[in-house]
Amino acid sequence: SYLPEGTERYYPYTTTQNIVEARVPYGSMVGLVSDGLFTSEEEVMTSAQPDAEVGDIRYVDLTGDGIINDDDQTWIFNPVPDLAYGLDLCLMYAGLDFRMFWQGIAGKKVYSWYSPLTDSDVVPVSSYFVGDGSYFKLRNLEIGYNFSTRLLKNTKISKARLFVSGHNLLTVKSKNLICPDPENQNFAYPHAMALSAGLQLGF
Repeated sequence: SYLPEGTERYYPYTTTQNIVEARVPYGSMVGLVSDGLFTSEEEVMTSAQPDAEVGDIRYVDLTGDGIINDDDQTWIFNPVPDLAYGLDLCLMYAGLDFRMFWQGIAGKKVYSWYSPLTDSDVVPVSSYFVGDGSYFKLRNLEIGYNFSTRLLKNTKISKARLFVSGHNLLTVKSKNLICPDPENQNFAYPHAMALSAGLQLGF
């Protein structure tokens, strides 16, 4: 595999390899490797990072040449998860029915600009904003009650079911993820929770 001549600039690349040579999937990102934040003036003075200040993101000098530049960029983000899975549980007893659906993603990275450190200034692309986007979500929970035909025999109703349901009720995610929702990483709010109730009738 190769990129046609002249198209390399349209895809991510480091100074040593393009996306095909690196054998990474489309959507991967190149950036600097974060090593925390500068916490003192001494760290700033001894760093290889130009114009650094206390509180800035500290980057790793991968080439060891004493300066942070494009040569220190590497592949920092892969959008493809290792595993997608789900669990659908349905139980029935007498007139009661219960259904619960969980869905999860494992081994997924997210790149999120949503961070307390982010402001109006331009922030270099770096691994500081890459987090563990793995999650396990309770997508749907529904409990219903089917009225017995004995109770309905003197009516024109053949079936009646009362139910309550909820969507996006719970998200289990990494504590180190800097955004509220791994599926909505670039916005400051999670996917909305929804609750509903209803009566289903058959005639």
